[in-house]
Amino acid sequence: MTETNDGTHRRCALDTMPTQDRRAIEEWNSVRSLLIIRFYGGAVGLLLPVALIVVDFATSGEYCVRVRDSLSVYYHSGARDIFVIGLGIVGFLLFSYKLNRRSAANALSTVAGIAAIAVAAFPTRLPGAIPAGECGAGARPPVATPLQLAFGADRTALVHAVAALVVFALFVLMCVTTALHDRSNTFQRPAAAPPGSGWVRRLLAQLSNRAGWRFHLGCAVTIVAAGALCLLAARARATLPLHLGPLWVAEVVGILAFSASWFVKGLDDMFLRREPWSQQDLSDIRMGVARGDALTLLPCGEDGLPAGGSAARELRYTV
Repeated sequence: MTETNDGTHRRCALDTMPTQDRRAIEEWNSVRSLLIIRFYGGAVGLLLPVALIVVDFATSGEYCVRVRDSLSVYYHSGARDIFVIGLGIVGFLLFSYKLNRRSAANALSTVAGIAAIAVAAFPTRLPGAIPAGECGAGARPPVATPLQLAFGADRTALVHAVAALVVFALFVLMCVTTALHDRSNTFQRPAAAPPGSGWVRRLLAQLSNRAGWRFHLGCAVTIVAAGALCLLAARARATLPLHLGPLWVAEVVGILAFSASWFVKGLDDMFLRREPWSQQDLSDIRMGVARGDALTLLPCGEDGLPAGGSAARELRYTV
């Protein structure tokens, strides 16, 4: 709020905007930061299974590739650092994502982040010896960590298992929460790439428009279905293709499905699909603030388009 020489008050554009419009401008940098968190969190989740296999092969000293029974078993391999760092990054990003905003979805993300860090900190049980003739049979057997020696291997394994179950259960709930939210709250506008954008941005805009609430619900169903089928395969001692362990498959599918849901949700933030002002509007406002231009506000008619007449008001930007 400013005061002119004639004593009249001149209100800046931000003072007259609705709260949600003002928040869209003030938190633009925050939106970009949240998108970066979503992107890197999803990228780490997608790359972690491959990185574990590659690093385990590079440190094994053998000319063969062995996919271990689960992702957790890589803690007791040459890829331990990758396992701990990768899960630590994902856990920290989940924990810090929208930490200061109170909502059910953010609470689920915070708890999932804490549980993911617990999975990385408390190792699973020591794996058994690899049968003779199989890849990795000549490797030295792993030894218990100081944490396992201090608290007991069974106790640390129990904490690890409970934390892992919490993580995947919350992955499902977060996908369902996102689906319910998108179903009950329609988008303000479709995703649109600005003129002159590259093919990647145009592709992301199409993906955001096509992946509705059913996509997030499908990710949740995928996590549950993969876990159930792999549990049945483990009990039946069935052999999966490529001799993959059922638990490994369930973990990888769950991580990939959640990462996909989280990334697509981040696209909605990137294209401001829920903000009352579009990305182009915000750009015009920021340029107007820098130039000190005037803003003309027109009331909307019944058709949603600006209505003419004497009701138009001109407001001056102030910096």
